[in-house]
Amino acid sequence: MPFDTDKETIIAKIQKILSLAERAGSDEEAQNAMLQARRMLIKYNISMEEVNSFKDEECDEVTVILKKRFVPSYTHFLAGATARLYNSRVLITYNYNMNRNRQKIAFIGVGIDPKLACQTYNFLSQYLKRRSKELKLIGRRETDYNYGFAQVVYSRCREMTEEIVRDVPQEAALVPIKDATINSYMDRAYPNRSKCRSNRERPMTAAMVAGMEDGKRVNLGRPIDHTKKAALGPN
Repeated sequence: MPFDTDKETIIAKIQKILSLAERAGSDEEAQNAMLQARRMLIKYNISMEEVNSFKDEECDEVTVILKKRFVPSYTHFLAGATARLYNSRVLITYNYNMNRNRQKIAFIGVGIDPKLACQTYNFLSQYLKRRSKELKLIGRRETDYNYGFAQVVYSRCREMTEEIVRDVPQEAALVPIKDATINSYMDRAYPNRSKCRSNRERPMTAAMVAGMEDGKRVNLGRPIDHTKKAALGPN
């Protein structure tokens, strides 16, 4: 189908459906509208960049500066976990501002999502530091503990995300819309980005097992209502 009046008409209909979803009088009406919009996007192979439902300024970037020469593998897991939980992306920029001892972690998403992802990441990082001091961990034992903790947290975040998408139709309908917006932003802001290498598996140690146990217990409260703050803290 050529890009003509027909396609513009379809895009106008999708925009109208999305607008109705925002003003819906009930959750059921909003969910039905979002699902209808998603079906039209797939059927007519139309991207959200064309629909322009979400504007560029709605895609936000929240950063954390690491005062480290290298980014540990467990940091990748932890940042990836919180980004996944809040439907965001994470990007690590090395040698931030041409300083080899400074790295930047950027959480990128729509609306308040990246702020919540960053908030959760900061909480978990502080939790790890506190627990390492309490357990008197240093060197390899501290690294193993952090790695075990981050691995379990990542698995839990993945499971929580799958539950939310499965149980809340409106969330499922929003995923491809938000993804299109984030992809468009990242393609413009970071055109030369590349994927990081996969982490090598580490041998199981007592410190790693301790980290995994704490990873199972730490609270990862993720509110569906984004107007609320995440309920964070150990169980």
